[in-house]
Amino acid sequence: MRYTAIFSLFVSIVLPALYGQDSPFPTIAGWETVAEETVYNAENLWDAINGAAELFLLYDFVDLRIARYTRGDSIEVSVELYRHRSASDAFGIYSQER
Repeated sequence: MRYTAIFSLFVSIVLPALYGQDSPFPTIAGWETVAEETVYNAENLWDAINGAAELFLLYDFVDLRIARYTRGDSIEVSVELYRHRSASDAFGIYSQER
């Protein structure tokens, strides 16, 4: 429940900031991006999640985008955005992976 609340809060803050941007990853005050975002698609998803790629593909996977943010010298966060063709597919994989 706690993770759902944190995720919902993150989405409600970040999604409005993304409107009109090329990248789904916003600039966040006090944080720096470590490198360019990484993008995986159906052809190379195995490079990112070898053991689970086939399950994601069953749920009409579109792409995975990964960005890393740092704050100071000691805090690093990796953000992964999985996109599927429909909300039903996204929920389907979520229900398998939770």
